[in-house]
Amino acid sequence: MADQQNDNRGGKIAGGALVLAALGAVALITQHPTTGSPGHDSIAGEIIAESALNRSVHGGMIAFVLVFYYAMSSFSRQLGEARSSVRAAQLLFAAATIAMIGAPLISGFIVPGVADHYADAANEDVFRAQLTLLGETNQALAKAGSIFYGAAIFFWSLRLAGLAGLSRIAGFVGLAVGVLIVAGVLTGHLVLDVHGMGVVIFLMGVWFILVAVQLMRGKV
Repeated sequence: MADQQNDNRGGKIAGGALVLAALGAVALITQHPTTGSPGHDSIAGEIIAESALNRSVHGGMIAFVLVFYYAMSSFSRQLGEARSSVRAAQLLFAAATIAMIGAPLISGFIVPGVADHYADAANEDVFRAQLTLLGETNQALAKAGSIFYGAAIFFWSLRLAGLAGLSRIAGFVGLAVGVLIVAGVLTGHLVLDVHGMGVVIFLMGVWFILVAVQLMRGKV
């Protein structure tokens, strides 16, 4: 009985945290800084000027990624970690978590740090070359993370689709979300710029909220 009460309490906490993180991530992506604003002598100067906002946005995203992992770990326990689809989802979600910590670390912390060394407009070409490398690394992590997230959602949803009630609805929604994210990234139709990443976060957020409701109800 005590274990059941602890599980229910843990599910409510995880569900509430998941809702807040999902909504927070959607809101935060709208504040993501972009380069190309007028009034700057160089791209390095623009990045330096926006470094505080950049670090805040990407630091917040890293925090939300960690909350996602915490909440979905609780979700896996409720679904039954012994099931192969749930285990596959856990593995893929862990890989996505690592990638989605690495991508914002590059954009939010490494890029501004490198820009500090090239504040002089005379070094613009050298900085652009380094920025290209960092950008490609960021994109590789973002693509891998998005694909792993989509695949994890798909495998969790396979289990949910076999249940009843709202769990089944969440399962069908998750199957669609997983396919859309994975197929969109793999085919190149979903370009992971700020807008594309916003689409991924929004789709995940819709499914996360459905999952959070089940966690808080304790009726997965």
